[in-house]
Amino acid sequence: MFGREARYPSEIPEEFMVDESVEDIVGQEELSEDIQKHQKLLELVKDNVVKAQEKTKGKIKMMKRDVAFKVGDKVLRANIRSQQRKGGKLEANFLGPYVITAIQDIMDAWAGKSPHFLLSKIGAYKLFYWDIQQIGPDMELETKAAFIDSFSMTAIWKRKAPRLKIKPMEHEVILGIVNEHHHWTLVVIYPQEKKSLYLDPLGETKQGIQNCLESTRAFMRKKGCNVSRWTCDTVKHPKQVDATSCGVFALKVRVLTVIHTYI
Repeated sequence: MFGREARYPSEIPEEFMVDESVEDIVGQEELSEDIQKHQKLLELVKDNVVKAQEKTKGKIKMMKRDVAFKVGDKVLRANIRSQQRKGGKLEANFLGPYVITAIQDIMDAWAGKSPHFLLSKIGAYKLFYWDIQQIGPDMELETKAAFIDSFSMTAIWKRKAPRLKIKPMEHEVILGIVNEHHHWTLVVIYPQEKKSLYLDPLGETKQGIQNCLESTRAFMRKKGCNVSRWTCDTVKHPKQVDATSCGVFALKVRVLTVIHTYI
């Protein structure tokens, strides 16, 4: 009865007293049955999770294609900017075709191989291996300049707290490139001057400058720096005239900022 083994009348003595010991035995039986049911249910859930994971892996494996590109192939590039601009949905979903002229690894750039190798040319902007080499992980551009990688800088822009081993007051300038909605912008921090600069290849907005002010000030405050009277501004600069050169623009302005020929 109720999941317990039945007892026949012949097994019940003529004189039977129900005391606390009987209640304890019944409680222990119910508890043991609940534990067994819980373990069986847990094993069933684990099996179902494993089956679902294997099923998902199989679908992904069937959909995944190993594509190997080679020099001379023609490729199309997704027009990401068409999803960001007003009326951009009317533009083509892909740009091109482009011809692959070289296949390089970013690890070669970080290792310092072929620094004068031209990666890209968009209008008046040129991107060399030397530019990529300067933005390697945990790399300082110069003795008095530091660079925050784009993942960490974007986290700072979104008011998150990335783990950065950097002492801002030991540097004259700190640079970081923000990627938001597939668009690249540049943030320059001057710790000793208590100010920051915001440069958007498409042109700065008041909201962007205010966001730069608040995010850089919060970052410096978390690093234990005095942020009273912290300011943020921008400078005049050329603007991109297409939908693809924002990354090249951010990299080139960063280089010019470091060598003190632009700002």
